[in-house]
Amino acid sequence: MNIVLLPVSRKEARIVNSKFFKSGKKCPAGHDSKRLTSNGTCYSCSKDRLEKWTAKKEDKKQKIDLLKGLFPKKYATENGLKRYLTGKACANGHYAERRASDSKCMDCVKNKNRKRRKENPEYFKKCLSDFHERNPGYFVSMTSKRRARKNKCSGHYTALELRNLLEVQKYRCCYCGKDLKKTGHHADHIMPLALGGDGDIGNIQCLCPTCNLRKGCTDPIVWAQKELGMLL
Repeated sequence: MNIVLLPVSRKEARIVNSKFFKSGKKCPAGHDSKRLTSNGTCYSCSKDRLEKWTAKKEDKKQKIDLLKGLFPKKYATENGLKRYLTGKACANGHYAERRASDSKCMDCVKNKNRKRRKENPEYFKKCLSDFHERNPGYFVSMTSKRRARKNKCSGHYTALELRNLLEVQKYRCCYCGKDLKKTGHHADHIMPLALGGDGDIGNIQCLCPTCNLRKGCTDPIVWAQKELGMLL
């Protein structure tokens, strides 16, 4: 093993064109390491400063990326996110979100699923029908959420909350008292979204299809007085 002896002073290092020299004295930070001939600073201190500057730069870049909507897979995994966005194109040229579980481009996944649905329409139709039977309240809650978002209203409810509401009502229509297990049920907004009502479960009641279609977007008090003859 060849041991390279460094010059002991900056002056000698300049004479022999050495990038480093070692005086044998410790720097203010306590490092007994070689020094740079260019500025006379401790090499260990320069290395530490470079690492801190790099980390600070990466942190700043990450913050800027987050403001732009860009964040790496590591950030998504640490924060429990299902997707991440790097701003780089995939193999097919898509600048889309990627799935955190397998890093697949979401545009590529969607295109593949569209192709599969087109090739096997009956299979996917059966899968959708089976899912609808297992989760009857899911599509109702999603439709209500979409309508609330379209009308710029706050709040939404879940399929579980709707099922609990049906049990509270004992599967009876709030107005006519019909058995909702026989007639089917509609999730009605007590105060219609068109009149400023919200999409929260507190503004929902389960009605039979007939009562819900008759009520429409009418104010609940006006409708109860005119159609049902209730004194409020």
